[in-house]
Amino acid sequence: MSQAEWNAAVDRALTRLHLTYEQLREMACRRDFVSMEAMKLWLAIGEQDEERTRSAD
Repeated sequence: MSQAEWNAAVDRALTRLHLTYEQLREMACRRDFVSMEAMKLWLAIGEQDEERTRSAD
């Protein structure tokens, strides 16, 4: 999977959950997710998505 495909997949998943990456990252920091789906998405992408982490800061 290319980086562009990865980014598109992450964007689709976030859109389905009506979340931004930053919101998801903050939930992870608090260990308080709004849904099981949000927690599963974080487990799948987490901090591995370094480009989003850098652009969010």
